[in-house]
Amino acid sequence: MKVTNGAAPREYHAAPPSRERSAHATLWTLVELGGGQGASFLIFLVMARTIGPADYGIFTLALSLLILVTVVQYYGFADAIIQRTEIDASFLDTVFWCDVLLSLCLVALAQVAAHPAARLFASPLLEPLIRVLSLVCLLQALVTVPTALYRRALRIQVLAARTALSYIIGGGVGIVMALRGYGVWALAVSQLVQYVVIFFVLNSQTEWRPGLRFRYEELRELVHFAGHFMFANGLKVSADRISQLAVGLFADPVGVGCYALALRIVTTASGLTNQPVERVTLPVLSRFVNDLPIFRETYRKMILVVNSVWAPAAAGLGVSAPVLVRILFGEHWAPAGPVLQAMCFTAPTLGLWILNGQALSALGQPERFTRLALAQVVLACVAFPIASYFGIVAAGAAWSLLSLVMVPLNLLAIKRACDLPLRPILSDWLRVTGSTGAMLAVTWAISERLQAGIASLAAGLFAGALVYLLLLQFVLMPGYVGRMLSLLRNAASPDRPATPHP
Repeated sequence: MKVTNGAAPREYHAAPPSRERSAHATLWTLVELGGGQGASFLIFLVMARTIGPADYGIFTLALSLLILVTVVQYYGFADAIIQRTEIDASFLDTVFWCDVLLSLCLVALAQVAAHPAARLFASPLLEPLIRVLSLVCLLQALVTVPTALYRRALRIQVLAARTALSYIIGGGVGIVMALRGYGVWALAVSQLVQYVVIFFVLNSQTEWRPGLRFRYEELRELVHFAGHFMFANGLKVSADRISQLAVGLFADPVGVGCYALALRIVTTASGLTNQPVERVTLPVLSRFVNDLPIFRETYRKMILVVNSVWAPAAAGLGVSAPVLVRILFGEHWAPAGPVLQAMCFTAPTLGLWILNGQALSALGQPERFTRLALAQVVLACVAFPIASYFGIVAAGAAWSLLSLVMVPLNLLAIKRACDLPLRPILSDWLRVTGSTGAMLAVTWAISERLQAGIASLAAGLFAGALVYLLLLQFVLMPGYVGRMLSLLRNAASPDRPATPHP
């Protein structure tokens, strides 16, 4: 997509994407997330053995506090570009300057809040960490529009290249600093370098440049859509950060670090399995808002894909958590294993509601998303301080329980928004959950019979995964696995004739 700043604003229309093109974008999103989060995880794996739980706990507190202050910036403006059927240069300029102004305000707010936060958590190092990390806000604002244009056009391969390069360079800098004894500052500088690389890569690839056009009527539209979307996503992201801050009030830095590691592992797994679909939900569903039957059917299929991948992944992660944490990170991170297991109980429920905010926003009803996100944060503010008082494992269990509570709230909201039939969705969910239960039973039975260790666990996971796939393909959802494999083949080459689907 080319967007220029000529004398007359030019309009750009987004047509409904084909199933293969949508799958192609999802596949590239998986590559982006897999490359980015996979690289991030490997980088942290190297740094964790040098830095240790205490330093990571302090860094997590700084990042969580900063995100609570700045979280509204990460959503809304870019999604307004994606959701619109037509855009022009003046609209993009309005988005850009609004985001830059907001980022400057947030940087100033972070500078003011840094000192009180350091006193609240009795950690002087928090103050300079928050002040330095706040610069990420401005860098993020400078790439909002180019990122949104590529997502809107479903050209995710450009974003995948950007992400991989940023992690390679930023991670390399962080590892070198960690090995030289810079501790928590290795994590902070690595974060900044990543965003600097993203800025230069995107600006070298896009022809769009900000102009001085600014329309107040478009600002009002942004306030209506982006305001709700920012606030709702900000609240949604805040729930995880609230859990870390609640743990920080009752646990020492080592406990905070172990809880944060467990949360990072489970959110990385969720990102690799759920976000490839989540990131294309808004641009795809936005093109079907005038054809609700297709909208509802497309959304149902997206939920099924998320559930069928996330449920077995989380279940397998829960089974292997104690062994996995010790092998990858060392014995000093062992307390994170039981926390990770407690969090993985969310496997059967998360997929039912994780796409809901994107779907409601595609329907032009972000205010419903806002109410749901507000309910989630209110529940988090109640549940996590109480659970954290009893330890980090209890906090992990509260994370899973919160997901369960959000299911009926989200399903009721989307049903009211587009009259979505819930029975087919719940039927799909029961079949996937049943297959996941069979997978867990087989995995435990085999790993218990063999000698304890990584080999027996791997054998159990392999057998369990095979049972899961066979049950879905031949018993509970005949032909489903085959259709998904066929769709993946077509997604790899979206321009060739599609394989017929029975």
